[in-house]
Amino acid sequence: MNHMLVAIDNGYPNKGGISALIGVYPTINEAEFIKSKVEPKFGNSEYEIMPTNFPCTTKKVGSFLKEKIK
Repeated sequence: MNHMLVAIDNGYPNKGGISALIGVYPTINEAEFIKSKVEPKFGNSEYEIMPTNFPCTTKKVGSFLKEKIK
């Protein structure tokens, strides 16, 4: 199971609301890391991490985190 990070703004799913997929990641740790990096970029949006069966949009985050830990 993968994890997707979604930005939600303006009362989505109500009329005028916006939802934007940030990415789909193989682990929740990767999704949490990206969430911590994108928050300032999207202003007042709320961010949700949800389990999904969609394919990953990237697998580079895991490699980056492994290198960072060394």
